[in-house]
Amino acid sequence: MCRLAVLVLAMLLLAAPAAADVSGPELVGYVNAARDANGIPAGIAEDASNSDACAKHNNYGHLNNVLTHSEDPLNPGYTPEGDQVARVSVLYAGSDPWTASHNPFETAPIHLHQLLAPRVDRMGASENFGYGCATTLASRGREPPGADVTYTYPGDGRTDWPAGEVAAEGPYTPGQLVGIPAGTLTGPYLLVSFDGPDLTPFDTARVTNASLSGPTGLVDIAVVDNTTGGLEGFLPPGMQVIPRQPLEPRSSYTATVSADVTSQGGSGPSRSFDYTWSFTTGTLPNHVRITGIEWGGRTITVTVSSDAPNAWVDATGPGTDTSATVGPDGRAELTVDADGSWELCARSGGEGTSYAAAEDCTTVELQPFGSQGPGSLTFARPAHFVG
Repeated sequence: MCRLAVLVLAMLLLAAPAAADVSGPELVGYVNAARDANGIPAGIAEDASNSDACAKHNNYGHLNNVLTHSEDPLNPGYTPEGDQVARVSVLYAGSDPWTASHNPFETAPIHLHQLLAPRVDRMGASENFGYGCATTLASRGREPPGADVTYTYPGDGRTDWPAGEVAAEGPYTPGQLVGIPAGTLTGPYLLVSFDGPDLTPFDTARVTNASLSGPTGLVDIAVVDNTTGGLEGFLPPGMQVIPRQPLEPRSSYTATVSADVTSQGGSGPSRSFDYTWSFTTGTLPNHVRITGIEWGGRTITVTVSSDAPNAWVDATGPGTDTSATVGPDGRAELTVDADGSWELCARSGGEGTSYAAAEDCTTVELQPFGSQGPGSLTFARPAHFVG
């Protein structure tokens, strides 16, 4: 997030398979699509000069193995443009590229709220060298609406919304500021923004009431706004509702929020905003990863981590397929019957479960039988960092 403390990656990350760069126009298009799908003003224009500056800052992060909101003139890759743009941008690093279906900030609520701020009108963005950058504070000059309006994420009537999330961003998540430990699986963060004809992006919103109800009644929630300690100046005028536990999959929920919004950061008059909306959940989030491979003779042992239970591993090789379930120890043993290239895919969730379908695949080469003894290959894929 643009002005939060710098998050430095302390460990050298092993390189992931090369991924194509994602251009500024593509990234801005993804942001506009997400905003439009949830009733938030879209039509953000791409700022080519800031996209170029973002690409330069990504190169700086790559060369110095850091994720930072500034640049040191003494370090490789320093540019004045990259240093300046880093201070008004949300940043990330990792192996999962931004696509139409994957937003790297989706579980980074502070950063995501900035991307969805109603007044953003121009944005520079770039993803290259496994680093990403998008400006959120460089231009918030969109014309105000003609009447008071409340924007939400998810928007009213959205369906198949994730039933839970594990928020992760640096240096902290909103949940950590209200007693929810890092790494906790909660319900989805509900983002709320307020705007009106005489409001500005610098105004304050103080929550006066919030509730969330579902199939079993009221949900236990935590609430933050842009006056919460640690969030001042980092959120647009608005609030976030955080269900303390995952929501029920495939269920309908109704949220109600009220807040007093004070213009000009507290120096002007205040007025009340009240809003109620509904959405329907889909499945619980699910991530599956191959974390290690060992072999001996014709037996391959694959170590797997999975959010969903009952994971399994499929092996596809020269003219044949085989599969094995992942045991309680997180390992699956497969016997293969041919030399050559084998694709290993760990899978979990999907139809018949409460979890989203997920998979992680890699390829191993088996040498002629007898020419390779027992061995191991432990994967250290780059983690995903938002800072």
